[in-house]
Amino acid sequence: MKVRMTPVRLWFLFAALILLTRSTQAFPAALPDATIALVLLGGIWIRRWPGFAGLIAAAFAADWIATGALGVPDFCLSPAYAGLVPAYLVVWLCGWWVQARKLDASLVALVSAALVASSAAFAISNALWYAFSGQFGGWPVTRFATEVLQYYPAYVGPVLGYVALDRVVRVTTQRLSRPLDSVAS
Repeated sequence: MKVRMTPVRLWFLFAALILLTRSTQAFPAALPDATIALVLLGGIWIRRWPGFAGLIAAAFAADWIATGALGVPDFCLSPAYAGLVPAYLVVWLCGWWVQARKLDASLVALVSAALVASSAAFAISNALWYAFSGQFGGWPVTRFATEVLQYYPAYVGPVLGYVALDRVVRVTTQRLSRPLDSVAS
C-alpha cells in the first residue's frame, strides 16, 4: 500500500519534528533544531498559509514547553521574540520561490536556497533581538554583530543538513516506489 503525503500529513509530520527537535534543546544528545529547515520545506511542499501559521504555532508551543516544563531559560521570550515571525516568513517565502521555479529537483539549488533562507532568518531574528530585547543597551551594533556571528555556523549548518537529508529521502523513496520493470529498463 502506497501512502500519499498530502499537505496535511506533511504538516503533522513537520509539526511533530519541530516539537521533537526544538523543545529538546535542553538535552545534550538532542537532535539539532529543525525548525528553519521544516519551515523552508513547508513553503515548498505545504504552500498554504494555514500551514505556515501551524508550523509557527508548533515552534512557539515547543518553546513554551521548553521554558515551562523542561527548565530552559526564558530570556529569549522578550518583545523581540515576535521577530521570529518575519524571519520564518522569509524562509517560508523562499520555499515558495523554490517550488514556483521547480528548483527542488536540484540538490545544489535546494541547498543554496536553504543557505540564503537560513542566513536571512539569522540576520532578521538577531537584528530584531538586538533592537527589541532590551538586553543590549549601550552595545554598539558592531559589538553585537561580532558576538552573534559565532553562532552562525550552528544556526545554518543543521538547516543545510536537514534539507539535504530531505532531498536524499525523497529521491530514494521515488526510486524505490517505481515498478520493477521500469527499473530494469
